[in-house]
Amino acid sequence: MGTREHERLPVNQRVKVQLADRQALFDLYLKDISRGGLFVETEQPLPLRARIEVTLAVDKDGALAIEGEVVHVVGKEQAAAWGCAAGVGVQFSNLDADKRDRLESYLDGVRARLDQELGDAPFDTNLIDQVERGSRKGDLYAVLGVDLKADDVEIEVAAEMRNQALGSLLARTDVTPQLRTRIAAAKNAAERAATMLRDPARRGGYLFRSSNLPPEQLADLVSRWPAVRAEVARQWEQAFPANAEESRRLAKVAQQAVEVKDVAGARRTAALALKKNPFLFELRDALRGWKE
Repeated sequence: MGTREHERLPVNQRVKVQLADRQALFDLYLKDISRGGLFVETEQPLPLRARIEVTLAVDKDGALAIEGEVVHVVGKEQAAAWGCAAGVGVQFSNLDADKRDRLESYLDGVRARLDQELGDAPFDTNLIDQVERGSRKGDLYAVLGVDLKADDVEIEVAAEMRNQALGSLLARTDVTPQLRTRIAAAKNAAERAATMLRDPARRGGYLFRSSNLPPEQLADLVSRWPAVRAEVARQWEQAFPANAEESRRLAKVAQQAVEVKDVAGARRTAALALKKNPFLFELRDALRGWKE
């Protein structure tokens, strides 16, 4: 196993999850855990930022109740698309010294069991962990191990490397059933991510919905890929029709200003149009040639 801080360890254990208002109690399955938090499988919606208490059996002294906050939600549809479990990520809070010590002892026991399952043969699960983290976040780029600037060639190379590496792990004869299930799910998730990102229209739609970049930065990012930027522009106009209409009006005024040699006025009006809609790529391209 890796030694990075807050290493997430796979677990399959029943836990009780209760909302802070004590109005709802859930009996769920814990899927992974670290010093800083955990992920529980559930298709029942738990609100983002909800305060909860998770109770799990950790040692001979009985159950450990840990307070936490829901910081990530993987819905049923997203989970189905990515081949991972629906559920919520929880960040621990208010851990006193006693609870922290008991949690550390529990994690040591989990590591020991996993090491025993893997046997003496070297087996690095970092790749599986990386794909699983990306899947839980719905981050296609993290699933493939590339950044948002990756072009078609980089995406294709990363997809092939993921396929070969995970395929090699599946071919090993010393893999436990639990780990084999994780590898297969990771391989499926990587294949789905590659399929999405290979398609310019689907990549554009994904970037528009999920990149979390400010619109101006997203426009700069996708401007190099014509088919991707066309889809992003289409999605923007659907999401903000009033802004799109006003930006087209301003772009027309800017073009008229250029025709009467009022370049300064054209540039000012174009800037207003792009503030309304940063994805007017033809106007962005024209603006570069409008010199005062």
